[in-house]
Amino acid sequence: MQRPRITLLALLALGSFACKSDDPAAGESGDKKEGGTKDGAATPDANTPTKKIVSIQAGALSTCALMEDGTVRCWGANIEGQLGVGKEADDLLESYTPVEVVGVSGAKKLWSTASYSWGGGHSDGYTDTSCAQKEDGSMMCWGHNGLVFGDGEYKNQPTPMANAALANLVEYAAASGHACGVFPDKTAKCWGSNAFGVGGVGTDGSDLKTPTPVKDFTNAADVGCGQNHCCGMKADGTVSCWGYASSGQLGNGTSTNTNAPVPVTGLADATQLAVATNTNCALKKDGTVVCWGQDFGNTPGPVEGATDITQLDAQGFVCGVKTDKTVVCWGPNSYGQLGDGTQDDRKKKAAPVKGLTGAVQVAVGVHHACALLEDNSVKCWGKNGRGQLGDGSLTDRFEPVVAPQVGAEKLTPQADADRPTALPTDGKVAELAGVPEGCPSKVELTATVSGKPFPFVVRNIEAKWAWQNLGYALEFSNFDKDEKNQWTMPRGGQARIKFGLEKWVIEVGEDGKEKPVQKPADMEEPYKTGLLSNYRATNAAGIYDNHKQRFFNQGEIRVTHLDENWVCGEIDLSHDKDGHALKGKFAAAIPPKPE
Repeated sequence: MQRPRITLLALLALGSFACKSDDPAAGESGDKKEGGTKDGAATPDANTPTKKIVSIQAGALSTCALMEDGTVRCWGANIEGQLGVGKEADDLLESYTPVEVVGVSGAKKLWSTASYSWGGGHSDGYTDTSCAQKEDGSMMCWGHNGLVFGDGEYKNQPTPMANAALANLVEYAAASGHACGVFPDKTAKCWGSNAFGVGGVGTDGSDLKTPTPVKDFTNAADVGCGQNHCCGMKADGTVSCWGYASSGQLGNGTSTNTNAPVPVTGLADATQLAVATNTNCALKKDGTVVCWGQDFGNTPGPVEGATDITQLDAQGFVCGVKTDKTVVCWGPNSYGQLGDGTQDDRKKKAAPVKGLTGAVQVAVGVHHACALLEDNSVKCWGKNGRGQLGDGSLTDRFEPVVAPQVGAEKLTPQADADRPTALPTDGKVAELAGVPEGCPSKVELTATVSGKPFPFVVRNIEAKWAWQNLGYALEFSNFDKDEKNQWTMPRGGQARIKFGLEKWVIEVGEDGKEKPVQKPADMEEPYKTGLLSNYRATNAAGIYDNHKQRFFNQGEIRVTHLDENWVCGEIDLSHDKDGHALKGKFAAAIPPKPE
């Protein structure tokens, strides 16, 4: 069982770089279509030779399939190498159709999970991790690491890497920063972050670099991890949880955090465990489902319409396969991820996925889901901003559509011409009118990424008040903003250049201690990189392209003109090791100050 854990990291970011609080992945693109289901979707050719699909797994921005011949195929985003093709986002940002994971053969199990992470230099919010277990019990993992590979490292892997510490795992639950597993001796162990006691080892705080036994939890059969908590199911059908408890997700009738397992109240006949962000569900022997946590309270309660369930899965929401091989889902539905043809949330009531029959397995991601059908086809629905539905498009789907190539004998690679370059071709550049004397009417910036020139023609300029309206967040982009998807992140040839102007002064407080105090931005002295390197900072100054953040660690920004209407200046920033640089003169119109 694998479910996402969301760890909110301290991020020094521009005000214009914020995401919706209920959707950290709101940066994904894709045209929503009311009731949209089929436009642009392909259908499989019944006469085409096929490979048998054993199982499917869904993350946040990608989906993977285990084939009967022991190979693995994935599709969707590749921000941190989660497609497993040996390439990172700079060389292959995403694929809307399946690609073969390199170096994996003889696989018998597959796990994929979503992770929420700003680490690793990407800017989408979510990323994914996958692991395949071979016939000999060895494990190979790829994509986002962040300690979840069990190797004590943070390094992401675009090519599957062997992980000796995870050999012979029976079950595996991983997320951004922590993971848990069931081992052959029926012990449950966790590793990675131990914030809020999410490792379940009886202590808080320090990272667990190697798999460490969960305290007093034996005879384990399954594990699952949510935002900042985990749960384990024993072979006798009882369930215990540990970690963060603000939404009652520990199920013991309280909202008190605990760093060791506590039994879920009244649950003694569970057969499957499904853990979502802050909600946990269990399938009972009679085919009904109970849930606890967000929307359900701090003890298990029934889900209306979730009866005759044979298989359960969860991440950002929950779905189950019924005995008649239909699928029902419940939870948030902002991207049509419940598959009922609407965007109506169904927090505690299971809704049938429209028109879906013959399902043998359902795999649930953060904002999308896929079902493996008895005819060896795969259908997916929900958010599709990175091609994670596999239908060859970037269109969100409120009802299931076929992912036609998953079981193909031979995959047809997505043509480069079918990928969005997303750069305008009309040659238009941004030109400012009425700029003060000495300020450029056309902003020309020279950018370098990893030591190589990065062509950047300024097409749009935006300035915003930020940091308690005492400073400015400036953004320059080489593409047009999609007003319907304003948080769309750069892809293809797109890029944004962002930097902030804010002033901090070190003052001595009444207690005699030095502390930083924010002052209104001015033009008295240059703004330096690095938080409080002297008494100024250029927060989050960077080049953002292909979901990467190219930051700087030296240089300065000098403001040459500043009044209530305009800010102008000169920028000269670089990174001494990574080879990123940014130079040029800038100008931006300042909007009215918010009241």
